Amino acid sequence: MFQFIRGLNENYADRFTDVRDFFYKEAHAGQAVWVPDPEFPLIFYTGLKVVDGRLRTPESLPDWILPESASGLSNDRLLAIPDSVKPYYDVIRIRVHNSDRLDNVPEPDCYQYGATSKLTDFLVYRKRM
Repeated sequence: MFQFIRGLNENYADRFTDVRDFFYKEAHAGQAVWVPDPEFPLIFYTGLKVVDGRLRTPESLPDWILPESASGLSNDRLLAIPDSVKPYYDVIRIRVHNSDRLDNVPEPDCYQYGATSKLTDFLVYRKRM
């Protein structure tokens, strides 16, 4: 119970909030991002057009590519970016909290009550202008 109360009083950041904050600064609503899963929170918070890599490949080069999910509960699926596409993109490494993928699931055995201090690199591909 003390863990829960302490967690309510602290600022919380996880992998997704770091990626979201990056897109707040760098992207514009309506830009396309190719991702390995639905990324519903990314759509909701940023207004980006999300192309789910599980269902289709983009018809034209998207503005952004995320090779791994920012909000997914599993990291089993990675997006295979064709080598022919890579020259059109700059690779950006952002530092994100290395939070558990199940960090905000309302399950006491999985829930992460406070932000982790461990950081990791997260790759983002931005289309060159």
